[in-house]
Amino acid sequence: MNSRKHPKTIIIFVAYLLSAWFIFSPDPFQMALFVFVAQPLVALAILLYIAEVLRELKKKGVL
Repeated sequence: MNSRKHPKTIIIFVAYLLSAWFIFSPDPFQMALFVFVAQPLVALAILLYIAEVLRELKKKGVL
């Protein structure tokens, strides 16, 4: 098992938990967590995934 995949999984899991909390209990505090924590965490996970794909493509000589 590749240990580099775990940070992205944990980041997405936390973001989804915060998102679900906001969906089921829409209060101002949950909205702030959703907007300022959950959404940036998803963006971070996407950027980490793109970096991993680019690293792999460079390693294989495609880029």
